[in-house]
Amino acid sequence: MYTELQLLLHTPNCKPLTLWQQQRYLNPTPIITSVAFSKAKKANRQADLTVNCVDTNLLVSEKSLQKIVDEVLDNAFKFSEPGTPIQIRTQITAHHWMLNVRDQGRGMTAEQIAHIGAYMQFERQYYEQQGVGLGLTLVRLLTHLNQGEFAIESTPHQETTVIVMFPQTARLGESASCG
Repeated sequence: MYTELQLLLHTPNCKPLTLWQQQRYLNPTPIITSVAFSKAKKANRQADLTVNCVDTNLLVSEKSLQKIVDEVLDNAFKFSEPGTPIQIRTQITAHHWMLNVRDQGRGMTAEQIAHIGAYMQFERQYYEQQGVGLGLTLVRLLTHLNQGEFAIESTPHQETTVIVMFPQTARLGESASCG
């Protein structure tokens, strides 16, 4: 999957478009809540999860949005302790829809954030981790494939907030035409 996304990102006229790029207008709230509650249940951390979403029409690939939320929450649950809060919030600014996922876990240094990339896991010698370290790299790639922006704000040993932003073109209930 990572190789396919890299190819799409670096090949301007790569055809056919995959499901990762097939954008349509959708309300992201049901997708976010479904993935969030499923991940919380799997981690046995339903009581730790808070979801506060704003309904809107967002032009994005549904498959990409699902994977973005899944990977960000996977990290939030994996790198924070049971009993600590995980907060999901969406908001609308003048030009963007924003997804914020905040956990009070291990946190990341500025150097770790700058080095997010394929096959990189941080402090593996200190913490047991599953996977190969592609989660946030996939989030970054999928966000960019859907004309979005990706950022991480973190304080080591305290908290991490992952921010995903997409252009806001129409609010729920307004007509939104594509093309």
